[in-house]
Amino acid sequence: MSFFIKLNQFNPKTIMSTVHRYVIFGPETALAQMPGKVLDTVKPKFSYEYNSQTTGDIVVVSVYEEYERSSNSTVTLTTVIEKNSKFVRVQLKKAGGRIGFRGSSIREEQNIESGFLEFVMDFADRHGCSMQKDTSADEPEE
Repeated sequence: MSFFIKLNQFNPKTIMSTVHRYVIFGPETALAQMPGKVLDTVKPKFSYEYNSQTTGDIVVVSVYEEYERSSNSTVTLTTVIEKNSKFVRVQLKKAGGRIGFRGSSIREEQNIESGFLEFVMDFADRHGCSMQKDTSADEPEE
């Protein structure tokens, strides 16, 4: 039995299955405020912002870190916020932590990912936007 993946059997979607994607639709003024408000409210450890001069699109990549004392591990959340004139796409990728080890049971307290999503959902709610989970990237290609 071979443990190597043949190139024709490699499916990158299986590796990226832990990426959560959301699309937010709403008024352009609210969509334009979202990337800045997220960075101001939920402070990242690192962030990079790109503003397109021609189209006005904004891409913000942020990295958040949280130390979990009970499992002696660090959880990292990488977020990508893409804003154009029609919608805002939010992508979340969580890495690190420990599952199944002593002291790593699911905690009652809020973690980075739920805090980030809570702010984004609250912002969308307050500004009359609709938020949908983007499942188009999860479907396998034929």
